[in-house]
Amino acid sequence: MMNRTMDKNRAMTLLTLLLVLVAGTMLRIYGLDAESMTLDEVYSIRLSENSIPGIISGLKWDAHPPVYFILLHYWVLLFGSGSTVVRLFSVFWGVLAIFLSFRVATLMFHHRVGLWTAALVALSPFLIQYSQQTRAYELFLCLVLVSYYYLIKVVFQYPGGRWNRLLYAVSTVAVLYTHVYGLFIFLAQIAFIFLDGFKKREIWRAWIVPGAAIVLLYSFWLPVVYFQAFKARESFSPKGYSSADSLPQTLTTWSGSGALLLLLAALIVLGLWGSGGEYRRKNTLLILWMAFPVLIPMLISLLEPMYHDRYTIGSAIAFYLLASQGISRFKPWRALLIAAGLISLFYLPVITGYYHTVHKEDWRSTVQFIEKNAHPDDAIIAAPAKAAIPIRYYFNGQAPIYPVNPHHYKYLINLEPFGIMDDQEFPDDPGAFVRTLLHENRRVWLVVRSEAFGHGLEKIMAESLGQSLPILEKRFRGVKVFLYQVPS
Repeated sequence: MMNRTMDKNRAMTLLTLLLVLVAGTMLRIYGLDAESMTLDEVYSIRLSENSIPGIISGLKWDAHPPVYFILLHYWVLLFGSGSTVVRLFSVFWGVLAIFLSFRVATLMFHHRVGLWTAALVALSPFLIQYSQQTRAYELFLCLVLVSYYYLIKVVFQYPGGRWNRLLYAVSTVAVLYTHVYGLFIFLAQIAFIFLDGFKKREIWRAWIVPGAAIVLLYSFWLPVVYFQAFKARESFSPKGYSSADSLPQTLTTWSGSGALLLLLAALIVLGLWGSGGEYRRKNTLLILWMAFPVLIPMLISLLEPMYHDRYTIGSAIAFYLLASQGISRFKPWRALLIAAGLISLFYLPVITGYYHTVHKEDWRSTVQFIEKNAHPDDAIIAAPAKAAIPIRYYFNGQAPIYPVNPHHYKYLINLEPFGIMDDQEFPDDPGAFVRTLLHENRRVWLVVRSEAFGHGLEKIMAESLGQSLPILEKRFRGVKVFLYQVPS
């Protein structure tokens, strides 16, 4: 009788998990190609089309490690570089993250916490958004989950076994080589080992060998990290950074709305209330996991901005897991049903709003507008220089594309891996370059990305043409387009 009950519970758990996975997949596929590819997405595609040495060389001017781009390289070789196809790569990792979150939460607590964690991950607008972008975030999240899965086995199931320690080391190295914030994930793990090791010295003995191996293997990438930090650091910097605003903003982003933040925060308090023994140890692990990749970069950003809430995707999962622990405290089915109803009620308008909101730069419409109105002998100026990457991705015309950085624009990027420069150099004097281009071409398009707004290129164009206004002007999300014609 007991075995029959256990089999029934296991079947119900698997069925529920399957339904959550199906729902999460549908939410991630719906509207997958509704918006244009962003500059960062096209950057990922074009960089991944290089050879492996070319990818690593190109990343010297970026802020990220190579694992995602190498995996995307083989995906593009197999399936092509169309927008829907490459976004499916992120959908795959996004759905896998739902399953992995179930496994981690079940391993730490029990299957009820696992199912609720999987449900919150499946419904999270934050995670849905980055499952629909050709960027490293969902792969990073999956690797973080695998790393913590085997860390939990090593720490809470000591002696853990050699395979668990090996797989922990391999997955954590993969985390560090996938995203720069992987370092803060690893520091959170070190902090837990340090604190937990005071009471249980065998924890240190179990962790020290894989931990040392992780440090050694990551050290090979440190020279590139140093170069990135001092030469390509502008790629980190968010404009208008404020540490006072970023923490509540990040928590709201993880939750989906202010109302959901209050609800999930109350559930976290409920889950933590009265926990002791092994539960206290596990909750300490989760709190450090959630806090370190947020607070440390915030502190660094007081000196040199490097904080983006999307980079904290690897620690958002600990937030959902803590909230799920609170939901599982509702034992009677009526109370559980009320909790589920409240969560669904709060999530429905947030998810609906996500699909009805434009989130991304509209390079597709920008290029369509240019192609519709272009003449065969037109020229195109892209500002800043990296804006040439998405223009080239969508543009099917013959007009030459010239990347130009406005005065005082500090972002450095090597465009050779993207087939843009053709052995040309960035003009040292944008004004002189624009005047030369206007002398050689009757019509010149100026495409300006949002971060270059107000940097003076429009003024240079007007002055070069005797204060003539553009004959065409249109603004798309994150992009402005001007067409100038040289007077006869």
